[in-house]
Amino acid sequence: PKILAYSIMTGEHTYYLNLNQLIKQKLDVYSVFGGPHPTFLPEMIEHEGVDACCLGEGDLAFPKLVNQMEKGLNFYDVDNFWFQVDGKIIKNEIGPLVDMTDLPLPDRDLMYKADPSLGANGIKTSMTMRGCPYLCTYCFNSAYNDMTQGKGDVIRARSVDSVIAEFKQILTYYPLEFAQFLDDTFLLHTKEWMKEFAEKFPKEIGVPFSCTIRPNVAMDGLVKSLKQAGCWHVWMGVECGNNELATKLLKRHLPNEKIFEAMDVLHKHDIRVFTQNLIGLPTEEPVKVDLETLDFNIKLKPYFGWSSILYPFPSTPIGEYAVDNGYFHGEF
Repeated sequence: PKILAYSIMTGEHTYYLNLNQLIKQKLDVYSVFGGPHPTFLPEMIEHEGVDACCLGEGDLAFPKLVNQMEKGLNFYDVDNFWFQVDGKIIKNEIGPLVDMTDLPLPDRDLMYKADPSLGANGIKTSMTMRGCPYLCTYCFNSAYNDMTQGKGDVIRARSVDSVIAEFKQILTYYPLEFAQFLDDTFLLHTKEWMKEFAEKFPKEIGVPFSCTIRPNVAMDGLVKSLKQAGCWHVWMGVECGNNELATKLLKRHLPNEKIFEAMDVLHKHDIRVFTQNLIGLPTEEPVKVDLETLDFNIKLKPYFGWSSILYPFPSTPIGEYAVDNGYFHGEF
């Protein structure tokens, strides 16, 4: 290969940086790193063996770099990229946010030929939009929205017809039994979009699906459209049963009463709820808080209760809070 491209998150970056150095000892390749880690810690460009880092979305920027390199042209001016050249660092600005309508359908065949087991799986994933306007302190979106302010709309949705076309392509070539929509908050779509989706998706695709929602957007009309479209279950962020911490520390701004209301609406329309919870928060009595979250989930009666341990990721407000208040003693 001429170029070796990695997409990495904080936590797995050490493995891939070491792997990259091993590969570069054997092959003359140009190493490009993208994904959350270089976006929020772009100084990783100074690491030995790293030639370029992509900050933010690489859908259009990375092909531009590849095309200019292939033609023998200068590519050190491509938006979103930092480069390490002869010991010096070149830092380019982040370009406009990607309009989802500018993107072709995903080339699944590229992946499935490399690993046929991926294509054989009847569960396929997709995204119908990008972006989230909320300020949750444990999430990258708050910092990313600040970073890309003035670069385009925070919420960028695809058309319903584009989503249908993608799944028709899947149905033509691969098994499809269930769809997973990985949008940050699926119900940020307009009422009109949801009604059109509820009409077309079951008629033209006809498989059940899951998506992620936020309690404050679980309004009766939108949830009704979800059910009509074929939604089998939703992932819904509860995060913390302690209302004060959920508001002040996590900046959820969702009183527990609102979460109960959302559950009632979802149960009314016979949609199963998988709750998402965070444990190990940076607070004086984390175990006490975790047990409050457990008790809250028992009262909510979800179909499935799931939790993850909080990671104080770089550039997230809660990451900075954990460092400033002595809860995080390591380094990223």
